[in-house]
Amino acid sequence: MAAAIGPDKIVLNAQVAEIDQSGDRVRVSTADGKQFEGDAIVSTIPFSVMDEIAVKPGWSAGKARMFAEMEWDKTVKIIVKTKSPSWLAQTVRGWPMAGGDRPWERFIDITGNEPGGHGSGFFYLNGDNADAVLALPRAERGPRIVSQFEKDAPGLLGEVVSVSDFAWSEQPWIKGSFGGPPIGGGWMIREWTQPEGRIHFAGDFTTLKTGWVEGAIESGLRAARQIDPSAEQLSGGR
Repeated sequence: MAAAIGPDKIVLNAQVAEIDQSGDRVRVSTADGKQFEGDAIVSTIPFSVMDEIAVKPGWSAGKARMFAEMEWDKTVKIIVKTKSPSWLAQTVRGWPMAGGDRPWERFIDITGNEPGGHGSGFFYLNGDNADAVLALPRAERGPRIVSQFEKDAPGLLGEVVSVSDFAWSEQPWIKGSFGGPPIGGGWMIREWTQPEGRIHFAGDFTTLKTGWVEGAIESGLRAARQIDPSAEQLSGGR
């Protein structure tokens, strides 16, 4: 994608501070003083941090309510690399390949085309399990979960090479994992699919395929068609 649009047009580490669509063109200002203008904006900013951005004119009542009421969680991933995908050799696979009511919750195989013959997977923790891990010192999180899993499923992981963790609630750009609309929040579906003036919304959290790349693709196509309904629809390998 960078090669197609030009690497010089991609700006990283520029936190959006203001979106102004009160003039003839939409202007985006960043915290470090950069400004960008265009005919429309596709925003993938998580709604969990939208209140940190100044918007001119202000959000409509529906959008403001959605940003305030959409639920976000504290999902934690414990990523494990092993000497080999020993679980696959034992014909244990699937999504999740192992799950239960234990503190490790579920383990998911992501070995795929991992080079060097290594195995890769991650524990996916939510709710009380995530809270318990987040209360631990950073260095203890992964080893604690791996140890608990190995007691319940001895020999399944084989030799562990490395363990790391990723907590959405600790990421300043999102501050939480997407939980979904609250009970009675079906009205949000219309809100997240509708533009706000010249601001169009995209991201898996603006679809019913949350947490999956399919949702991200769906939302990107939706925003593109809103901006240019006459654009040729891509198909096949194009």
